[in-house]
This record gives sequence, C-alpha cells and structure tokens, in this order.
Amino acid sequence: MKLYIYENETMEHKATIIGRDNTECEEIANERFSDTDYYGWTYTPAFEIEGGLIENENAEIINE
Repeated sequence: MKLYIYENETMEHKATIIGRDNTECEEIANERFSDTDYYGWTYTPAFEIEGGLIENENAEIINE
C-alpha cells in the first residue's frame, strides 16, 4: 500500500509512505505529517493530471 503526502498549498508531493495496509500508512502519516493545515494525503496521486499532485523526484520514501 502506498500513501502519498503532499503540501496543501502547492499540491507538491513530499513523501510516499509504504506500508502493509491503510491503517499502518495512516499511523505513520499522523506521526510524521500531523499538521493537516499544511499537509494532506491521498492513495491516488493523479500525477500530471489537472488537480493531481505535482511530482517531486526528491520526495522522501518511508518504508516501515
């Protein structure tokens, strides 16, 4: 399972969390990116599509 973290204002991809299931991914997201005014997350990033995330080759990969 992959959860994509992004910056709300810019829609730029900041991190990808890789976990066994939604619960594991969301627990890690809550620990590392709890500022929901600044960060959002999605399981469907829709890179390069209008309204989707802006791909960032330097995004952090979190595989716990």
